[in-house]
Amino acid sequence: MKGNRLRLLVALLLALNIILLWRFSVMKHKLAQVSSASQFTSDLAQYVLTQSFRTLDGRLIQLLETPEPLLLVFIFRPTDCPPCLEELSLYSKKMGRAGVYGIGLETNEREMRVFLRESPLRFPVLIDEEGGLSRRLPDAWTPFKLLLDRARRRVLLRGGPHAYATDQQRFFDQVSQLVATEP
Repeated sequence: MKGNRLRLLVALLLALNIILLWRFSVMKHKLAQVSSASQFTSDLAQYVLTQSFRTLDGRLIQLLETPEPLLLVFIFRPTDCPPCLEELSLYSKKMGRAGVYGIGLETNEREMRVFLRESPLRFPVLIDEEGGLSRRLPDAWTPFKLLLDRARRRVLLRGGPHAYATDQQRFFDQVSQLVATEP
């Protein structure tokens, strides 16, 4: 009986290892398609600025058409992850000259409304209905953040998910400094 359990455990561990290796190879392939981090970020920023996203009141907007000169954009999945929510809650509707927007991935208007009722987010949230951002970002890269110069269509700062409060605060401080000094 112990021998059968041991064989079953080994088979289960091998299967898990195969799944993890497959998952890693998929992620590696996705990242290999990106020529560089800066090119990836630039392409993502262009998509974010020019793609139409649905607001919670049903309108379609492009961030390129917003009035703020700088945009801090959070790309996230609705989650109950405490560090993610803590990080997103640091930011309000506006930070100096920067408008703050969120783009919800893999969700719809109803789910996002439920999420926002129970979350500490204080900035406008848009919906990625077409799933274009979901296809561009690996799962583990959310919340992904971009500080954009809207008029020049360039990235001033980018950041991936920060699990630690010190990393979250460092990003917040960098954003605060750039929004105060960037012309």
